[in-house]
Amino acid sequence: MRMSDSMNEFVTPDFVPRAYSRPIRQLSIVYLIAVAVIFLISSFRESLGGNSVSTVLIMAVVCAIAIYTLLRRQEHNDQMLATEFENLLFSAAAALGSNFCIFLKSDGTIIYANDGTRRMFPNFSRHQTLAIDELFESAHVDKIHLDKLYSALSLGRKENLIFEISNSAGERSDYIVMIEPLKRPSGY
Repeated sequence: MRMSDSMNEFVTPDFVPRAYSRPIRQLSIVYLIAVAVIFLISSFRESLGGNSVSTVLIMAVVCAIAIYTLLRRQEHNDQMLATEFENLLFSAAAALGSNFCIFLKSDGTIIYANDGTRRMFPNFSRHQTLAIDELFESAHVDKIHLDKLYSALSLGRKENLIFEISNSAGERSDYIVMIEPLKRPSGY
């Protein structure tokens, strides 16, 4: 389950996001051309053969705009599907060999938690982005271990911690909690 993440800067040498305004500009140009064509058809209605011919031409322009818009929308949907599928593959790979996998910001905000997290901690909600405290409190993790965890998070340090966690059945077992800082583009 994907949570939220915010981006502070949009252009860095490490990562440049897509030019989101380009499709909007293209669509705006197509719409302006279509409006101009409709205006010209309306203006020269009599010389084109009357109302019925001009109506058919205007409807053709409107249909062309609708088809173009639908094709652009389908292109956008295909891109979203590819991105979500790729995210699914990467998150599944990240969770290999673990009972649960959580992506956190350095302040403890949950950005992503896999399905194993929900199985391990059934009271965990999809909407609890700031719930790392509550998550580990519900698992009865000692404060000493939580302090080490937060220390590693705030310092961006790789750490392997071993501590007891209560699972969904209430059984306490030792778990190795691995903290692996991920390199992110600057500003993100």
